[in-house]
Amino acid sequence: MQRLAIHRKAFSGFTLIELLIVMSLVGVLASLATLSIRGADFNDELEREARKITAQVSLLQDEAIVQSRETGIRVWENAYRFWQWSPDIGWMPLEGDEDFKPHQLPDDAEITLSLTGQPLILEPLPSKGFPIAKPAITATSTPSGTGTSSTPPPAPDFKHNMPHIMLFSSGEAIPFELSLSHPESTLKWTVVGDAIGQLKISSQVYEP
Repeated sequence: MQRLAIHRKAFSGFTLIELLIVMSLVGVLASLATLSIRGADFNDELEREARKITAQVSLLQDEAIVQSRETGIRVWENAYRFWQWSPDIGWMPLEGDEDFKPHQLPDDAEITLSLTGQPLILEPLPSKGFPIAKPAITATSTPSGTGTSSTPPPAPDFKHNMPHIMLFSSGEAIPFELSLSHPESTLKWTVVGDAIGQLKISSQVYEP
């Protein structure tokens, strides 16, 4: 009887310690599982964003060639917008096309951009949204009583409103490297475009 009582006492004490350990382990594992799931969610979201912009750039390149017009992309820290060149008004946002709507990344996601191997400092998108772009050319004044312009219109300023990434009607492009990251994602996705318009998408482990 005495041996049985001692055995029960030891077993009861061990079970209590084991229970505490198991509860601690369950809490830690639950936390790790939650972080893992959230990280995976952000990885998937960044991959979708990277593949989306890759498809849009490819489509924009095709349109630049088919329509013989220069196009481009203006980039912010957390957003991007598509641009087009007009000989009449210069560089302006590309509007009216559902495939090329201005796009803002999910909260806390970030874009980094390099052109021809040189990193750029990007501005954050203003809190009020995408800034209004004004044409490089304004209509010239017409004197009263006449139907003609007093002076011929000036040539558009090629640098006015210039996009960061430029895609030319010849099929060539400014080489670029655009990366997408998020502090809660374990991967960084990168889209690379070369001088002849070829695109490559890849991912790597993200270390903030």
